[in-house]
Amino acid sequence: MSSAYGSIAAMKDPADFRQCAGYIRVSTEEQNLDLQISLVKAQAPKKIYSDKESGTNSARGAYTELCKEIERNLIKEVIVYRLDRLGRDPVELIRFFDILDKHDVNFISLTEPWLTDWNKGPMQFLTWWLQIGMARFELLLLKDRQKRGISAKIEKVKKGLDTWQGRGKDKKPRKA
Repeated sequence: MSSAYGSIAAMKDPADFRQCAGYIRVSTEEQNLDLQISLVKAQAPKKIYSDKESGTNSARGAYTELCKEIERNLIKEVIVYRLDRLGRDPVELIRFFDILDKHDVNFISLTEPWLTDWNKGPMQFLTWWLQIGMARFELLLLKDRQKRGISAKIEKVKKGLDTWQGRGKDKKPRKA
């Protein structure tokens, strides 16, 4: 069959026009994205989505935009530095990978190449599942360290070995 534009059989599949996208994230404004940017950029994605928010928040601006672009079939591949850069909430990560699967989107973790074929077989799926569990485990360890650090600081203040009052970030604590 042909038309004014040539053979219909020769027309490209619209899926061929989907883009490769990168996603990078750090948890706070003070943290630096440079390492992730350079490694993801080296893969030549058409667009890089970036957030400076906690991975426990699934309503991050760029992450939400990336998910919408995937659902609109505009993305063919997602590249991340590490799986936990996508987020730390296992339920949200499962939802994200479900979207990838439904829209036939490839996934590449630059530091975890074993996750690339996450949906190709039972062992690959098990490895992916364990990696999601590790992201959650690391978050729990981080929260525990923060809690212990805060408790230790409070104890120092109670004992008069340190104070917070009137001291800026750059000033050293006073000794009693």
